Amino acid sequence: MKKQFIPYIKVFLFILISYLLSSLIIAGAMSLIQFSYYSYHLLICMISYLIIISASFIFFKLNKEKALINASIFALIYALLLSILFIQHWHLSLLLKPLLFLFLNIILIYAKKKQH
Repeated sequence: MKKQFIPYIKVFLFILISYLLSSLIIAGAMSLIQFSYYSYHLLICMISYLIIISASFIFFKLNKEKALINASIFALIYALLLSILFIQHWHLSLLLKPLLFLFLNIILIYAKKKQH
């Protein structure tokens, strides 16, 4: 049972640490260079989607058995966490990250089956 939760914990920690580091880097850059709101928002969106893409690759590498079920569960948990954390500022784009995560894992699973 503990072995099954390790990929979830590792990927959640990767996402959390990546978001924290990117936020610190962007905050440091904002104090030195003035960005417009549009470029700041675009940079944050691009970094967050890159983090989700790399997290899906990491989750696929760590998860060997029942990959589709585990990816679906992870995407559902991630969507619930985003909904809980951003309940006052909820919008449809919050669901795009878990859907992207699930979609990339489905593509990776299909590509792995095609190789064999």
